[in-house]
Amino acid sequence: MGRKVARTPATGPDVKARGLDTETLGRSIGQCLSVKGFCVIDPEVDDEYLDSVLGDISAVDEQGRFASVPAQVVEGLLGKEGSYRVADIGVSTEDAYASLFTESFMRDGAALRYFDAEFTRYANLLS
Repeated sequence: MGRKVARTPATGPDVKARGLDTETLGRSIGQCLSVKGFCVIDPEVDDEYLDSVLGDISAVDEQGRFASVPAQVVEGLLGKEGSYRVADIGVSTEDAYASLFTESFMRDGAALRYFDAEFTRYANLLS
């Protein structure tokens, strides 16, 4: 008989981003990080949009644009189980208008750029 592995039941997000002002969102994320060491943020977006992000990621992967990161920084990205490959996805949504006709803009999907901008925004709330 195989050994069963105990799992912690999944819990909901620590913070729901939609509807929170910037100050409250930043404070909520900071409190969670100080207590738990991590924070699960629910950006509360439609499943259709999430599917678009997965499609964008697949396209970037098919283009061979993911690269391994140096061993010295793997732990700092998302721990040993986290990302070990990264890709430059081009311009941010704020710069997209100015870079409308660049190759980078054309090959990166809007959904992926949106989530990149959101993660950057969350990080900036903590600085």
